[in-house]
Amino acid sequence: MIDQEILEVFLLEMQELLASWVDLASKLRLTPADGAVMADLRRVAHTVKGAARMVGFQLLGDAGARVEDVLDQIDERGLTTAAPVLDFIDRSYLLVERLS
Repeated sequence: MIDQEILEVFLLEMQELLASWVDLASKLRLTPADGAVMADLRRVAHTVKGAARMVGFQLLGDAGARVEDVLDQIDERGLTTAAPVLDFIDRSYLLVERLS
């Protein structure tokens, strides 16, 4: 069982992270080659992953990890985010939003 205070802090943090996620995903859709926006979104996904796993929400953490992995691969290969990747990020956001 999760401590109530920890759960409240987690839920507040998730609200902020989700707001950042949707903002950054929108920016990335407009400028798919923007490495700084991609890095910021990757950081948000990484934080979702860590925060969720810390409180025992493995599925939620896995969703953040998948987005983080995809953005890592794009960055390591010096690519830009194509429409299917942006769609994946949007669908992942919807999943994270539902799970949190």
